[in-house]
Amino acid sequence: MKGTIFQDPNPNQAKILSKRIPKYRRPRFEINSKEAEYKKIQTKKDQSRRLYFIPFASRNEATNREEVRHLRRTIKTSSKIAESFKLAFDSDRELNNKMLAQLSQEVKKTQGLKTFEFYSWDAADIDDITLKNVGIGLKPLKHLQHLKIELVECWGINNQGVVHLAMALRRLVSLETLDLSFNEAGDLDDEGVKALWRSFQYLSALKKLNLGFVYCQGVAFYKIGNVEKLFKGLKSLKEINMDCSLTEQMSFKGIQNITGMLRVLTELETIHLTLFGCNLRDEWLKELMEGFEGKPQLKKIILDIGSNHDLTDKGLASLNECFQGLSQVEEMRIYLQDCQKITEEGKTLFRESLEGISSLKDLEIKFEQETS
Repeated sequence: MKGTIFQDPNPNQAKILSKRIPKYRRPRFEINSKEAEYKKIQTKKDQSRRLYFIPFASRNEATNREEVRHLRRTIKTSSKIAESFKLAFDSDRELNNKMLAQLSQEVKKTQGLKTFEFYSWDAADIDDITLKNVGIGLKPLKHLQHLKIELVECWGINNQGVVHLAMALRRLVSLETLDLSFNEAGDLDDEGVKALWRSFQYLSALKKLNLGFVYCQGVAFYKIGNVEKLFKGLKSLKEINMDCSLTEQMSFKGIQNITGMLRVLTELETIHLTLFGCNLRDEWLKELMEGFEGKPQLKKIILDIGSNHDLTDKGLASLNECFQGLSQVEEMRIYLQDCQKITEEGKTLFRESLEGISSLKDLEIKFEQETS
């Protein structure tokens, strides 16, 4: 029987498509061409007690059944010492769901598991039942600290699957890092997003939340009310990454919701916010900046508000006024490409003003589109 060894993804390989469009397919893991029998690539147990995943690349049902049996045995024998588990599927949907239903019964028995990562990159691989099975495996993992789920172009996932995942997240009271970036779902509306966000109030230990490049992410901010209440439970959160790119329906109410969310996250040290192509106006930007105020511990800001054609020098003045009050900020990256109403004089004054912030060590400001 032949197997494939997958290596960890290299984040430096990621290249955003033109105009920073969030619909983005991440490169698959680099594949080691070496082929080996499964008995020779059994799960390694190193000093950090990581449980390396074995992906399912075969389309043959009998082969996949044997792979499942092997992985179940591996998980079972490692359940008392394993701290990290990664799993990627590259098979048809029916087989994936059968395999996950079996594997979830073993994963939930891993007493000391602290890191779990699940990947898939194809619409044919994943649906709501898949996420339900993932949730079954996650629910008992009360000691889990780091969770990463990446489902690129998985349009078979709808509200039902997200609700199953949300119910599992509520149980993960020790979770410190939640990474749901690079996820693309199908018919996902405010019902599914709100169910997910409601689960955040139970994650009081969470320090890092990554929702970057999440398709349909912006739907929540202009449809869902009381966003501030949904995020209030994240009292330990230090870093947040959110992307609402190309949300043409974005409104002033949506901006107020984002501001309210930032306002209640009082311990933030890093804010990465993308509002590319959201029809922002100057007064909206002034409202948004109120969410950055009152955070003296803020050290890093990444703000992408490019391709908002109604922004003017007045909007830049609101940014500058807010940033001047951040006494400990060390790194700042501001992207304003294709904001055509901003004058050259306004750009110069904005850059010179930010360069005068004494605590700032790393500053990047972009007004022009990069040409290949």
